[in-house]
Amino acid sequence: MLLTGPFGGLTDDIREFLRCLADEGLPLTDLGWEFLDLPEAAQLGFVLAAWWEGVDWGEWAPQPELGRLLWHERDSLLQELAGLPPGQVDLGDFARRFRALVGHHWPSMVAATDPADWRQALWATALAPLAMLGAIDVPARMSPSPDWFALTGTAPALVAAAAAMSGPEPPISLAVATQN
Repeated sequence: MLLTGPFGGLTDDIREFLRCLADEGLPLTDLGWEFLDLPEAAQLGFVLAAWWEGVDWGEWAPQPELGRLLWHERDSLLQELAGLPPGQVDLGDFARRFRALVGHHWPSMVAATDPADWRQALWATALAPLAMLGAIDVPARMSPSPDWFALTGTAPALVAAAAAMSGPEPPISLAVATQN
């Protein structure tokens, strides 16, 4: 359910789904009611947490092992996203830079995959869900892999929430960004 729905409206879809259940007299758990009682920003954070921690990125990547590697390197991904300048970011260039960064830890995976594989896997596993949550803007909403993306106004809060879920210390570049 987390990877369906219109871009930027995924939390709205979940909220509407739960309200429909309640309106139809169907049982709604205490957790469901607790979700509906949360402020919208907290609901968005909850949806992000469910995706960030619960989804097997290998299921969404063209090569499952590459998707799982990207999930393992998601802290590095947060650092890269947090350090992006405002405006459009070329997806191909971003994927190549991230591939080179991660390649220092996983050289065999870099040797076994090409930049196009990384671009598609990065989009399918991490960036498309962030677009569905409204943290990333893309030129064509339903593109299987757009040419560019840009962070939206909600991106810093979502990146910070994901960093908080990753451990007690935020990534270095994110820590610097949040101090300003």
